[in-house]
This record gives sequence, C-alpha cells and structure tokens, in this order.
Amino acid sequence: MTLRRKPFMVETPYRPTLLFDGGDDLLAITEYAGIVNIWAAGGTAEAKVAVNDITGLKIIFSKEDPVLANNLGWAFYIKGSQVAAYHRWGTTVGTWLTPVGTITPGRAYHVTDSYNDASTSEDPTIHVDGVAHTIANGLLTETSTPSGVYRSDSTFDLRIGLRSNDSSPM
Repeated sequence: MTLRRKPFMVETPYRPTLLFDGGDDLLAITEYAGIVNIWAAGGTAEAKVAVNDITGLKIIFSKEDPVLANNLGWAFYIKGSQVAAYHRWGTTVGTWLTPVGTITPGRAYHVTDSYNDASTSEDPTIHVDGVAHTIANGLLTETSTPSGVYRSDSTFDLRIGLRSNDSSPM
C-alpha cells in the first residue's frame, strides 16, 4: 500500500476514517487476486463520499497500470456535480454520467457502480443514496459507447483518490 500526499486518519464515533480530497491524495493498493477483474460476471464498487466543491474530477476508485501513464483500466469518479463510470475496452472506452446536479457540496453520499463486463451492450447502474441511475430510467447517459474486448486489469493497482499522473484520459 502506498500513500501519496498524506491523506490523514481521523477518529469518528464509528471507527477511524481515512480522509481524502479526491483531487491530490492517493492510496494505492498493489494488485492481488482479491481485486482482479472485479467486473467479470458482475461486480460493485461502493463508497461514502462528500465533496466541498464541484470543480474538476474527484477520483473515488480506479485501476491503473502502475508503470504506463494514461493506461487506465476503469474509474469511478465525480465529475463536477455528476457521478461517472469509465470502463476501458480494447477499441473504445465506455463512459457514463448521472445528471448534472446529482452531487451538491457540503453533504455525504453513498455511491455505487455496479457493472458486468460480459458484453459491450452492458451498462452500469450507479446508485446515489439508494436511487438507481440507469439508461432505462433516463438517469444515466452513455457519453462513449464501448467496443472491442474488455481489457483485463490483472496487473493494475487499485487506487483510491487521485490518479497517479496529472493527466487524465477521461
């Protein structure tokens, strides 16, 4: 595990909590079998997030090649006031966004990204405080349609917080 820019621990009434700003703090967990290809046959990433502002990207989780810059496998993040999912396929990435205004500063949200990489026709379901955001209900927009073969993330580190480089392919 690697900490960058020193996210810090605070005591809460429930347990110690690691605080990030999502913009320049990073926790990297070296790849191991328990976090390889979590989207195969369906998987979910979830977090409790709070934002102070809605500018720029706030990375919640990502899987990124620890050696090659801009080699992102997938990411779950906040973009402005939207919650977003990014999944890399061999030819074209898939990206999905909730509506503008989904996230507002100053409060905490429980967010999830549920996805199955079985086919390019699959779309994620993003939950925000228990409300499903899907293509079918009109609360999720596909901004880039995936194509090709889903790329394995078996050699990628799991990252919590900012990506390891300053540029982003998203």
